[in-house]
Amino acid sequence: MIEVLRRVASGQELPLPEWEDFGGKFMKACWRFIGYVIYSIPLIVLYVIVAIITAIVGGVSGSDSDSAGASSACAGWPCRVWRSSTASSSTDC
Repeated sequence: MIEVLRRVASGQELPLPEWEDFGGKFMKACWRFIGYVIYSIPLIVLYVIVAIITAIVGGVSGSDSDSAGASSACAGWPCRVWRSSTASSSTDC
């Protein structure tokens, strides 16, 4: 995808890349995926901490409806933060 964007930006007539170095492209994608996973480790740790705190607070309160509401409210925000952070960082490659 990035190579296509580079070729379109340079004004090449046929912007689609050749399939001659599939192994190299695959390894580049693997390294980028590993980078994204490493980049998201702090958010994963924060999510686990919030989930543990929510489980403890829900267990102490004893009310099933309150703990269900708190856990569902806390469960979605890390995904939204992670998606917005990876979307903005993917354009600098």
